[in-house]
Amino acid sequence: MRSARLRRHRIQRIVTQGLSGAIGAILGFLISQSLALYTFRVNLRTNKDIQMINLARDLNKSFAENATFGKIRMSIDACGKLYRSWGGTFDSDQINQYLNFFDDIGFYWSLGDLSNEIVYQMFGAYVVEAYEYPEIRRYISGFRANAGQKQAFENFEKLAAAIERNPDFADLVAAAKVCGSTHSPANGDARNGS
Repeated sequence: MRSARLRRHRIQRIVTQGLSGAIGAILGFLISQSLALYTFRVNLRTNKDIQMINLARDLNKSFAENATFGKIRMSIDACGKLYRSWGGTFDSDQINQYLNFFDDIGFYWSLGDLSNEIVYQMFGAYVVEAYEYPEIRRYISGFRANAGQKQAFENFEKLAAAIERNPDFADLVAAAKVCGSTHSPANGDARNGS
């Protein structure tokens, strides 16, 4: 009887040790997998942040190096005429490129490829100035009607609206609207190129 009890005790101890070992192995596996997943997510987030910064730098460089964009910005700052058909200096291709640049930024921003902070810091003022410029708004309306593209430059407009909702840009928005009260584009319409 004693040997049967001893045998049962040894079996229980072996089973208990086996279960403890199995539980320990499972817990160790779960902990290591959790750490691996956490590390993966941190690395993925870091990689995305690096890609975002590189994209922003490339866009900023492209914007700064484009001589036509600089001239358009200066014309907007001076409340000057833009569209050649309305007495300005720039043809439709140049204005389209300028607006498409901001539309692309709006697209990347909408996908989360560019953060609010980056867009606001690097392009916020330029986006607001262009968006609030009456001739730009008029050009967009005419382009949509003429080209039959109701959604043309939509990402640009959504981005500009988001920036303008940020209280940090209130003074800039007010300043950008000054040209709207003092500048009226010459008669003509982007729809018919006059």
